[in-house]
Amino acid sequence: MTLLVMGSVNRDITAQLPEFPQPGETLLATGSETATGGKSANQAVAAAMVGARAHLIARCGSDAAGAEAVRSLREVGVHVDAVTPGRAAQGTAFIAVRTDGENTIVVVPGANAELRAQDCPQHLLEKAEWILLSLEVPLATVLETAARAALRGSRSR
Repeated sequence: MTLLVMGSVNRDITAQLPEFPQPGETLLATGSETATGGKSANQAVAAAMVGARAHLIARCGSDAAGAEAVRSLREVGVHVDAVTPGRAAQGTAFIAVRTDGENTIVVVPGANAELRAQDCPQHLLEKAEWILLSLEVPLATVLETAARAALRGSRSR
């Protein structure tokens, strides 16, 4: 199966906390982790791991974090030929996870905000059985890409 995943790629910075801080309060985290994330990157990785031919269409930062994201996605089998550098820095998600699993997330879109429907190559759209879109990129991009996919007969979600 050929799946196009179009949307966000972020650098996720996660801190584990016993409790969320109150306004003006500083807490010490019990641990932290930095990883490649973003809703669309995560979906493409999951699809590749179960054997789909997953192509990611995204904008990554033109910085070191963007290059690292592309490298890590390629390593797990995601096709990244349609991941292009943006002008802005890599999108970043700041994630606080409480001991009970509850979380809060703040996202700085970065290069994700530059993604446009035209970034989805026609030749990939024509091969795709499915296209998966998420809303961490401009809504106009999502709507126009879904319309293009429908004209080609791809199923979008």
